Amino acid sequence: MPQLTSILEEASLPKDPNLYKTGFWGRAQVVHYAMSFLVSWLHCSEDARQALFQSPNFSVWLQRLVLEDPEPAVRREVCSAVYRLCLGVSASGDVLESSLVAPMLSELLLYLDKAESMGPQKFEAIPALEEGKEPYGPACRDYFWLVARLVDSLPEDLIKESLEDPQNCVVDINGLTNKIARSLLSRDYLETRHRTIDDDGLIGLLNLLTNLIKHRPPFQVSKQGQELLVEVFNFLFALPSPKLRHVPKCKSPRSRTASYDLLVELVKGAPQNYYILHEKLLKQHQPGPHSPYPWDYWPHEDGRSECGYVGLTNLGATCYMASCMQHLYMMPQARASILAANTEHSKHEPTLKELQRMFAYLLESERKAYNPRSFCKVYTMDHQPLNTAEQKDMAEFFIDLVSKLEEMTPALKTVVKKLFCGVLSNNVVSLDCDHVSRTLEEFYTVRCQVADMRNLYESLDEVTVKDTLEGDNMYTCSQCGKKVRAEKRACFKKLPHILCFNTMRYTFNMLTMLKEKVNTHFSFPLRLNMAGYVEKQLMPQHYQEDKLKQYEPEDEQYEYDLIGVTVHTGTADGGHYYSFIKDRTAGSRDKWFLFNDAEVKPFDPNQIAAECFGGEMTSKTYDSVTDKFMDFSFEKTNSAYMLFYERCPIVTPEGSESASTALESGDSLSNHPSSSSIATFELSKELEDWIWQDNMHFIQDKNIFEHTYFNFMWQICGYIPQTILPIEPDITQKAAQLSTSFFIETFIHAKEKPTMVQWVELVTKQFNACQEACIWFLEHMANDTWWPVQVLLKCPNQMVRQMFQRLCIHVIQRLKQSHSSLYLEIDRDIPASLKEDNKAIEPSKIGNASCVTKFIKTLLSLMEHGAKAHLKHLTEYFGFLYEFSKMGEEESKFLLAVGAIHSMVHFYLGQKANDFVDVSEGEEEEEVVALPNDKYKPASLDKMITLIASLVEKSRDSNVKLQLSEKDYGAVAEGKGFPFLYQQIKDNINLQQTRNLIHSLCRGNNQLAQSIICMISQAISRHSDTSQPFFKILTLLTESTAQGSGGSSSQPCFTQLVLQKVWEAAECCPYSALDWLALQVTRNRLVHQWVLSSMDSWLEHFLIAHSNQRVRNGM
Repeated sequence: MPQLTSILEEASLPKDPNLYKTGFWGRAQVVHYAMSFLVSWLHCSEDARQALFQSPNFSVWLQRLVLEDPEPAVRREVCSAVYRLCLGVSASGDVLESSLVAPMLSELLLYLDKAESMGPQKFEAIPALEEGKEPYGPACRDYFWLVARLVDSLPEDLIKESLEDPQNCVVDINGLTNKIARSLLSRDYLETRHRTIDDDGLIGLLNLLTNLIKHRPPFQVSKQGQELLVEVFNFLFALPSPKLRHVPKCKSPRSRTASYDLLVELVKGAPQNYYILHEKLLKQHQPGPHSPYPWDYWPHEDGRSECGYVGLTNLGATCYMASCMQHLYMMPQARASILAANTEHSKHEPTLKELQRMFAYLLESERKAYNPRSFCKVYTMDHQPLNTAEQKDMAEFFIDLVSKLEEMTPALKTVVKKLFCGVLSNNVVSLDCDHVSRTLEEFYTVRCQVADMRNLYESLDEVTVKDTLEGDNMYTCSQCGKKVRAEKRACFKKLPHILCFNTMRYTFNMLTMLKEKVNTHFSFPLRLNMAGYVEKQLMPQHYQEDKLKQYEPEDEQYEYDLIGVTVHTGTADGGHYYSFIKDRTAGSRDKWFLFNDAEVKPFDPNQIAAECFGGEMTSKTYDSVTDKFMDFSFEKTNSAYMLFYERCPIVTPEGSESASTALESGDSLSNHPSSSSIATFELSKELEDWIWQDNMHFIQDKNIFEHTYFNFMWQICGYIPQTILPIEPDITQKAAQLSTSFFIETFIHAKEKPTMVQWVELVTKQFNACQEACIWFLEHMANDTWWPVQVLLKCPNQMVRQMFQRLCIHVIQRLKQSHSSLYLEIDRDIPASLKEDNKAIEPSKIGNASCVTKFIKTLLSLMEHGAKAHLKHLTEYFGFLYEFSKMGEEESKFLLAVGAIHSMVHFYLGQKANDFVDVSEGEEEEEVVALPNDKYKPASLDKMITLIASLVEKSRDSNVKLQLSEKDYGAVAEGKGFPFLYQQIKDNINLQQTRNLIHSLCRGNNQLAQSIICMISQAISRHSDTSQPFFKILTLLTESTAQGSGGSSSQPCFTQLVLQKVWEAAECCPYSALDWLALQVTRNRLVHQWVLSSMDSWLEHFLIAHSNQRVRNGM
């Protein structure tokens, strides 16, 4: 044993970090085999087990190996070996856990304080790792895994002893639970919202506490346990604000999962805890000021990028503006100056305000991208607002924007001058006299040629090249007044802090008279030396003279670092801009990002040459003729269009940066780009409140629309109530309320909802098990129409609407036995004399005794309030009412009693009330103006026609007479020109049910049948171009007569009535009428006989005399 433990002790000693990685046969392998041997030996020998715990320095090397060792593989090997040791089986087959779990756990708990003190490594300190691998360095993840497993494996008798007599037990479970809970509450907020590193200490404490609670210590149901529950809930759902940016405590997926598991254990079998959590969760799933959620919503897709920056939405062709704004925003000096600018009485005030809103959003928002529409509305270029569908040149927009910034406020003018404004000196030096002509020109961007140039230095040589003026091109000296030889040269007199280059990729071809793009290879350096292009180098004599006059400083820096590139991909006529920008905030230096409209992601600067230099690229293509792969070269269309360089700081002999050139020192942002705070600057309260109000809603949405949360709610609504049911029988109603609220208010809105069917089954089971839950559900919707409107009317997903319809039907069927007798009950305040005459009672006084009928009345009222705007979604709405009417006689009578028929007719007709055919005799025909076609599909109203036809038929009494109210009968069978029948036939909605409705109305009423056929005939005459639906209803009516469906003697013979009017229709649309007759002759004996008997009246007219050849051919 001493020899074996000495190997482990030696392996645990600190060594040079460079020796940790020693190839395949490293320390992890040594520890692995040593621990495997130790485990095997201890399983075989009781003496060896005792000797291990009594060996010197056992506690020391065990702590080093499970906690302090910097190599993850070593920690993992030791912890897994200890776990195997504690849960192993001896050679004789005896389980060893009773003898080793408790002592080993007691030993490991001595290191708990050390483990708690360990925090996550800083993001910047962690090198790029393969996914799933831990970084090097001491860590507590494996330690907490081991302790939690051992707690979970404690023997039942030891747990019982610990809870009954904690003083004399090896492990005090309740005391340990209290200690862990206090540690959890006092732990600092170490996880960040973006680029977060898991806090293994926090996750370990949560998992350990979860396993302790599984043993049901008194702490669970104590006041401290309930307070812990509230705090853990806040770990998950506390919303950050400008003053509390660090909340909630759990931000990483692993820590949030651990918190959810802890909440589940805290409420398991504890009714009071469940009620506390139930109340908090229910608040999260009730309609609020920002409800409803969009359909197919998944906010994680719209969250701020992991790199911590926000993009800009492309509104059509605004990529030039997005690229320009991101370059400006990523310059800490410009960003801070714009946000700090005073907008009062400034020029271009609306533009400055919108620019501040945009930058504040990019700085603070938790969303993926900002929509710049409001900025485009106020920004003018060439005296016109920005047209979001028109692409502009980015260089032109950049100069225009910088010029406007310079005019806005004096402070911004100073910053713009320092950052972007340089001076170009154009010099003409006479060779025949001492005179020098010099003009100074300010610039914001330097235009550099690309055509016939290999790189940026060659292009700068072209800008500053010396040109000799002689011969015919001699220069006229302004002072001498005579022709002299001279040298002309441009050079940079003053360089700005940010040097911007516009590569002239666009040229005008004088042969084709078209604008073209130059795609040739053009390189540029990461560090640019401008020393060879300044006045000091090119014209030293004149530079020295100016220096003596202006007392300029001796030290000047001419080196620049590349900080941004805007790439244009496409042609001269159109394309797309995107940018690569270097992050210059402390802690993120030398990191590059791609800004492509709304997308922001890391970029490898080693790829700048491939992405930005242009030129040709070669690919392999297969030549079927030679049966070989050939090299195929083509020009890249993506190349750098604008370059941004920043002056390097002057490094003093001591190695520090000179304050004179470190312009950003006073205006720089905080270390973390997403920490959204500026060192010496705060956003205005108005901007801060505006952004953080949106942030809080969005973060809340991200917390809720998450699969981990959905799984948690599944346990809280489904599994946990079953553990409480034996103690609290009423728990099912509470659970059903939470299930229904979560399901309807949140879950069905999610884009990703794979467990939809399971949730429907769960809610259905809960309603089956609890009648009070059914009553609550219907009462809730009867008093508040939010759910029916949002789901049944507004939801674009048909599957969701059908699910809601079936759920409501199921609930009503569950209540039918106990509530059906109450459907037609009249309010008590109605006099007895009126109660006998049902027709005299107002619908509002009927059906108020049952939640079912109150809900149905609420649904019917939606036809007057909101349903019209969602006509294409109404199939399930009317389908539900129809299914309700089919449940039984009481349901149909109730719908008739509350005037459902005339409500539906009134809803359907709406403004169509005047679009009908007048069949009144003796009056002149009125001109009917056809209404424009509706935008919705009338097919969604099929069930409405079916319901009306069904209710009309069910209204018959024992004498087979219709017992419709005056309003209902008037709605379907009266009115000038039968507007309801006319309109639904014209709209071609469910004509089979329309036929059934006409049969029901006309049974025993031959005069009504005659009037309806007359209306159809006149409709054909008026609408000859769209008469097809009217002929179709005639076919259905005559077919029913031929088949004997109207076998009752009280049913009129529709065939005879139709044939009386057919020639009138034939005068207006002869071809359709004759075609209809030709079809009916073969189907209907009455029609066949009538046509033969009346041949004299139609044969000559239509076969010979008619002017239309198509009609003659049809005959």
